[in-house]
Amino acid sequence: MVATEHVTADTLAPTRQIPCLVVLEGQEMGKVIPLEIGENVMGRGRDASIRLDDKGVSRRHAMIRREPGRVILRDLGSTNGLWCNGKSVSYRKLKDGDRLQLGRCLLAFRVNRSDEQKLLRHLYERATRDALTGLYNRPSLMDRLAREVARHERYGRDLSVIVLDLDHFKTVNDTHGHAAGDILLRHIGKSICKCLRSSDIAARVGGEEFVVALPETDQARARKIAEKIRTKISSLDIKHDKSRISITASLGVATADKGPISMDLLLKRADEACYKAKRSGRNRIRIHGLTKQQRPKQAPGSKIAR
Repeated sequence: MVATEHVTADTLAPTRQIPCLVVLEGQEMGKVIPLEIGENVMGRGRDASIRLDDKGVSRRHAMIRREPGRVILRDLGSTNGLWCNGKSVSYRKLKDGDRLQLGRCLLAFRVNRSDEQKLLRHLYERATRDALTGLYNRPSLMDRLAREVARHERYGRDLSVIVLDLDHFKTVNDTHGHAAGDILLRHIGKSICKCLRSSDIAARVGGEEFVVALPETDQARARKIAEKIRTKISSLDIKHDKSRISITASLGVATADKGPISMDLLLKRADEACYKAKRSGRNRIRIHGLTKQQRPKQAPGSKIAR
C-alpha cells in the first residue's frame, strides 16, 4: 500500500488577504477590482480610479479608502446616494461580504486570500477574453463599445472604429495547417496591441476578423492608427517548421458623426469600408465617407501568405 499524506488547512502555507470589490451587477459583471492602499474615487467621471459607467452614478460618487487593517467607504455628495446592504449610508467601515449599490451598479466587498483573488480574476478573464489572442471577445467588445457610443452622444467626444480582416488567411491553414494559423493569429493580436493606447479596445470577433474601438479619436488620427496596424501586420515574418509565414490585412475605418449614432451603424460603416478595401486590392485601408480623391496613398496589392 502506498502511503499518502492528507493535506489540511493547517498545513497550507498562509496567503496574504487582499480587499477587493467584485462587480455583481453592472457593465462589467464579474470583474474583480483590487483595492490599493490609499484613496480610490468611485464614479462615472474619467478621473475616477474605479469607473462605474452608469447614468445613476455621479462623476465623483464615493470615496473608498484602504488603510492598514480596515477599509472606509464615504459618500461624496452623490445625486442618488450611497447604499450598503440595502441601507442609505454616508460613511461606513466595510466588512467582508458587504454589498454596495451605486446607481444600478451592485458590488460586493470581499477580503480574499491572494489565491482566491487570482481565481476570480482568471474566471473573469476567461469570460471576457479570446482564449487564443488574449484580445477581448465579441460580447465584451459590444459591451464596451456601447458605453463609448453613449459617452460620444453625452459629451460629444470623438469615436472611431476599425474593422480588420486578414487577407487569404484560409491559404495559411490550407498550406501550413491550423497550428500555424493559430500561431499567426497570436502574433496578429500582439501586433495590434502594440499600435494602441491603454484606453483603446481591441477584439477578435471572428476567425480572422478583428475590431478596434478608438475613444477620443477623430478620423485623421484613426487613419494613422489603421495604417500603423496595417504596416505592422504586413511586416510579420513568422518561422514555422521549415516554412516562413507572412500575411496582410484589409482595414475599414468609420468615425461617429456629431450627435446620436447607433453602435450597429458605426460597425456597419467600418465593415463596409473594410469590404471596399478587399474589393480594391487588399492590404489597404478605406475610410467611410471619403471620396476617391480624398483617400490616402495605398500600399500595393497584398501577397498571398507563403
